[in-house]
Amino acid sequence: MTLRRWIPAGLVALTLGACVGCPADPDPDPAPSSNSRPDPTPKDEAAIRAAAPGEPTPGSEDYAHQLEQLPTVALVVGGVPLTAYVANTEASRRLGLMFVEELPDARGMIFVYPTADRHGFWMHNTYIPLSIAYITEGFVVDEVIDMTPFDETSRQSRGLVRYVLEVNQGWFERQGVPREGAKVEGLGDLMGYE
Repeated sequence: MTLRRWIPAGLVALTLGACVGCPADPDPDPAPSSNSRPDPTPKDEAAIRAAAPGEPTPGSEDYAHQLEQLPTVALVVGGVPLTAYVANTEASRRLGLMFVEELPDARGMIFVYPTADRHGFWMHNTYIPLSIAYITEGFVVDEVIDMTPFDETSRQSRGLVRYVLEVNQGWFERQGVPREGAKVEGLGDLMGYE
């Protein structure tokens, strides 16, 4: 009788003991970001995921000068010149314009992918309102979507696109550039990497 009482208790203890030190289930993939921010994965992914929308992420000051490290390209969007930071690696696409507090109106960020696909963006840890232009492999703006700071709703392109341009919200209207059908020059030599 005593042995019967100890067997279930022993099994429970063994089961709990076996789980000590087991890694937690990995987080599911985050929704794509704007800064396409496709997914945030700067230096401390856990800290970025833990930050609530609207709250600065611990360590965000580490990214204050992130744009200075990126190459730039001269684009012409619907006949209007624009200098864009190039995000053409997975790491640079994930970080995008997160934590950037100000973007000059004559600047933007171009996300370059290896292949055309339906890409989605969100505004996790993105402080400034943006307009996002989804651009086809033929260098034509397919659509422009306006995004709200810190909104974590993924906004996917309606068609296959290889490039995504982020500019200050309202840039297209201020410059008189159509939100669909505008030709983008200067993308031909840009390569996207995994």
